[in-house]
Amino acid sequence: MRNLNSLLERISKILNKNTFTKEAIISVIHKNTKTTLPKNSISLKNGVLSIIASSSVKNEITFKEKVIQDELKNSYKIFITR
Repeated sequence: MRNLNSLLERISKILNKNTFTKEAIISVIHKNTKTTLPKNSISLKNGVLSIIASSSVKNEITFKEKVIQDELKNSYKIFITR
């Protein structure tokens, strides 16, 4: 029973960290591009950010990519390579 509780606590911490990361990314993108993305449209895996959105939104994010990456790195310690 103790092992199960330990496992559930670790999973909970991982999920909370993932939620915080997505909220931080959405916040920074909104601040710099004035576009709002739902949480389920973002996925971050091994430093690669994938966004499901329209072409115009993706272009706007690409134009401000460097600013977004810098703010995420400096403010939230989230490192995105691409």
